[in-house]
Formats: sequence, C-alpha cells, structure tokens
Amino acid sequence: MAYQNYHKNVPPNIIPQKRLIYEKYNHPKLIKPLSLEYIKAAKAISIVDKENVTIQDILDPSKSRFVSDVYNLASLAIQRSSEINFLLFKFEILTNNEFLDPWIARVLIAELLWGKQYLKSNAKEAETIKYYEENLREAYAEVTSVIYNPLDNNKLKLPIYVRINTLTISIEDTLRAFCKEGWNLLPRCNSYLDYLNTLTNLCKNDFVRDYHISELLAFPPGTILYNHPGYIKGKFLLQDKGSCLSSFLLNPKRNSFVLDLCAAPGIKSNHLANIMGNSGLIYSNDIHSARHDALCNLLQLTDVKNVKTLQHDFLNINISHYENIKYILVDPTCTYSGIFFEANKSSQKGRIQHFQYLLSMILRYTLQTFPNVKRVVYTTCSVYAEEGEIVIDDVLDEIGNSYYLLDIKEMLWNEWESVSSVEYACGDKCLRIVPEFDLCQGYFIAVFERNFDVQVPPFVKRFKKKQR
Repeated sequence: MAYQNYHKNVPPNIIPQKRLIYEKYNHPKLIKPLSLEYIKAAKAISIVDKENVTIQDILDPSKSRFVSDVYNLASLAIQRSSEINFLLFKFEILTNNEFLDPWIARVLIAELLWGKQYLKSNAKEAETIKYYEENLREAYAEVTSVIYNPLDNNKLKLPIYVRINTLTISIEDTLRAFCKEGWNLLPRCNSYLDYLNTLTNLCKNDFVRDYHISELLAFPPGTILYNHPGYIKGKFLLQDKGSCLSSFLLNPKRNSFVLDLCAAPGIKSNHLANIMGNSGLIYSNDIHSARHDALCNLLQLTDVKNVKTLQHDFLNINISHYENIKYILVDPTCTYSGIFFEANKSSQKGRIQHFQYLLSMILRYTLQTFPNVKRVVYTTCSVYAEEGEIVIDDVLDEIGNSYYLLDIKEMLWNEWESVSSVEYACGDKCLRIVPEFDLCQGYFIAVFERNFDVQVPPFVKRFKKKQR
C-alpha cells in the first residue's frame, strides 16, 4: 500500500494530535516490534498491580543481565507511578491513543524521564511517547516534588510549590481557604536560612509563604494538589520556585511590552500577567503546534487577558512588528537535568553539545535583534555548565559592552547563597540553584540589562561544527 494513499484511510473525526501519530506511525512499513525489555517490564508491573505482589517476587535480577535491566526498569516505573499517572492524565495520552497499552506507556515514560532518558526503539508505542517528550519534560519540571538520580538510591524530597493566580483570587483569600481545609499556615521567616530550615521541617499539614515571592506557597513533599478544585479551576498553579524566579527577576513594569520567547505550557506567561496585573501586552510564543495549543488552553483557564499568543520561528520574522518589546524571557528547551541530576552525562554528551549550540544561538539572537529591549532573563532547568555559564560566556564575548549582567544575589536582597562559579566570565552574578541547598529544582538564571550607550553588534548565525 503506497503511503500517499494510506493517509486517506485515517478516520475523519480523529483529533489532530492523534491524526499525526496515526498517519506517521501506523503505516505497515513503520510498524516494528517493541523491545523485549520494555514488554517484560510492562508485564511485571501489571502483575505487581493486579496480584498485590512485589517486583522481587516476580524477577530475580541476579539471574542474568537482561533480567537485571528489566527489574531495574520495572522498579523505576513502580517508584515513579504517581508522577507517571499525573502525566498520563494531564495529556490524556491513553485516551487519545487507544492502541497504547497503559503498562507499556508507563514503562516508556519511566525510561524516557528517569532511566536512560531515551527510548531505544522506533516501534509505534515508543514513537508515540516520543511525540509527547517535550510536553512531558515541561510538565514534570513544573510539578515534580522529587529529584532523582538513577546512579544513587538516595532521594532529595522537595516541597510542593503552589503559586497563587492573583488574576482570579487574592493571596489572603487563598490563605484563608487552605486554612479552612485544615492546613496550618506557619509564620513568615526573618531570613532565607530560617526559611530553608522551615522547609526542611514542614509537618504533614503545614504550609508557608515563600521568603522571596509573596504569591508562592510551599507545602510538604509529596502533597497531592493536582486534583484540588483550586488547581483544576486555575486559582493556583503548581510551579517550582526555580521556575518562578525567572519571571520574578524579569519584573516587567505595568503597561509594558513583553516577549515570552519559548512560552509553552504557559505557566511563566501567566506569572508575567500576574506581575503586570493583566496590563500591557505579552507576546507568548511557541513554534510547536501541540505546545502552542496547550499554551492557549492554560492562559484561557487562568483568566489571562493581556497575552497575544504566537506560533513563530523568531529567526525568520519581521522584527519591525515587535520593536516595542522592552522585556524578554528566554526559557528554551534543554536537557532538564535540573530535575534529573547528572545521571548518564557521558551518554548524553552529544545531546548536551547540541543544546549548548542551540541555546547560545537563541540567546545571541534575542540580545542582538530586538532594538529596544531593556532587560532579558535567560533561564534553563539544567545543572550543566554547557547550558548555563558556558552559554553566557560565549554570548558575552560577542555582545561586548552592549549589555551587562545584573547581580542576582543583590536583586534577592543578598538572601541567597548559590551562585555561579567565579571560574567563568559571568562570575558570581548569575544564579546557580542547588537543589540540595535551596530545596527547589536545579535552575540556572542570568539577567541581562541593556547599555543603550553602546551599539549592539549585528546577529550572525554561526553554523554548527560537526562533531568528530
């Protein structure tokens, strides 16, 4: 059957996202068997769930290397079951892909996010999960409560952070609502170190307002809030503090013009709208259609009125249409190692180098192209210098004195300890969030301020050198 005729047999009422998968992966020539390791791991976790036994009762990892790999993957899927269930629910993966076995889906997501971080298969089940990869990583970056290193059995349990959507409800009303539900609001802390100590000792029903961001609340690790009416109705969002800090530090003035360059799923755009009180105009852009749809849905749910959504490749647009932009948030796709730690860094060398080149180009383009921009915040959910300090040093070499870095520690009233290393040119002006100390996800943040007395060099796209 020729492929050009095959797509005509796709059911006419299939939703666009499912249509893409249907057309691309259901062609007979593309249907390949799934890896046996994934099949065995899926069968194992289904037995654990249905027969109320442990994984140790089913698999003996000492039997062979293959059984050991199956055991480790199944154990990982079981350990991460709550997060996987949330992701399956959020993106309706099983609903939109009825052919996908739920246990296979759980194993594939576990492998993609916490295991090898890639899928060694091009079977249609694996390709379907790969289709959701960026959405899965973005969503998990916003709501996860645990950072896990597959090379270490120890886990760092992080608080659950809730950012109040002040466009729909006040901070005071939210605090009262949680207290009426039985939560115990702790007093605000006098110093950042006191705050960190409070986070470490949160009891089951305690919660506390963040030390830096007044609309941010912290709950005990493992608190389940994604099924809370307030979350479902958009009264609050689940957003890690490391994620909140970028919008907080951009701090756009009311009635200003802002660009959220890589905006999906829209949580930071919502935060910017909160900061601006729904005034001015925010251009929220994402080039990918599925992510753009998710962006639009979240902004509509959360009563954002000052956002214009875009679906552009900004490397190929008419900048004259956006000369009024004063503030830009640059939060591009990265390795998300700020969630997953430095596991398997050697196996991700090529992937990290790819992101280093891409992130450097995006940041240079942003700084060198928009003529009237005043402040740019660059952030990545990464612990790798290749996606943080090295990118900043590369860009600083090219832009000269046309921009300078603000000292983020000073912007946080000197109530922060984790900064970038002085071994880099960006010195200690950037924020390097350390999960073990700061009790939030590992982010890197740099704040650029424009020096209008110096002309900005023109942007020149550099071609990526092939790796030998």
